[in-house]
Amino acid sequence: MSGQAHGFDNTVVAATESEFAKAPTSGYNWLGIVEEFSPEENNNTDQRRSVGVRGAFMLRPGQKEVDGSLSLALQNARILAYALGVVSTEGDGETTPYTHTIRPAKAGEELPSVTIQNNNEKLKFVRNYVGGKIDTLTLTASAEEAVTVEADMLFSHVEDKDITPVPVTAELQNYFMFYEGAIKINGAEVANVTEFELEIANNLERRFVLNGSNKPARITEGHLELTSSLTLDFTDLNAWQDFQDGATLVVELMLQDIADPDHSVKFTLSGGVYDTNAIAASAEDLQEQELEAIFTDIEVVAVDGNSKLI
Repeated sequence: MSGQAHGFDNTVVAATESEFAKAPTSGYNWLGIVEEFSPEENNNTDQRRSVGVRGAFMLRPGQKEVDGSLSLALQNARILAYALGVVSTEGDGETTPYTHTIRPAKAGEELPSVTIQNNNEKLKFVRNYVGGKIDTLTLTASAEEAVTVEADMLFSHVEDKDITPVPVTAELQNYFMFYEGAIKINGAEVANVTEFELEIANNLERRFVLNGSNKPARITEGHLELTSSLTLDFTDLNAWQDFQDGATLVVELMLQDIADPDHSVKFTLSGGVYDTNAIAASAEDLQEQELEAIFTDIEVVAVDGNSKLI
């Protein structure tokens, strides 16, 4: 068989590593409806110049950097758990649904590392992107759209030899739509939000050492940054007043599957303040208010049919 491979010839699944940068042989799970996986490798080729030679005299590989980005429609909280790091699960899936409480890794804790397996069935080409951690994650809930997530990842390296592709089991619960979302600010429902965006930044850093390898020995966590942006139809002065007063914010986004009461994700951002505020007036447009806020903590509570997230 010949012909060019298409996106639908590929599968993308993830498994938690028990040891950094060692690909598991089992335990691969569905991340959500993956719309794009874009990995990139960089050899950081070193050029040595010499007197008497106009071009580069010699080329050597430098530090190996492997990055990747994932875009998906939100079905489960697995990608959120990888971005924040710590999960506790209650429920038995029968009398009570599985409830996953997710919080950020604290001082003395580390983010889990993950292997992303990309199998191109048409070309019989399997790659394991190992030692992956999520550097930034952006969740967007926007009017008239599905709720989406984009994650940028740092990996240790990529493997493509002697890999048996794992079978993919799709999860069929609904992906979340904008109309299944509800916003509360300081406990009060807000009915004029047209877009909510959350960014989790882990500020990761690759650490290279003198150990006979050009791959990173570790990928370490930096400081955690939690930011949010909100776009509101300008129908009242509540957010304006909170911005002027420097009010402390607790912002909640609740996503509830309208077809399944046991399928939801709730985000609670706390210890926040508005950082920026913009209210433009345009001759042809309805007036909107755009705000950005910074927070000190986050908790995500997800209810679904998974006995284990990561």
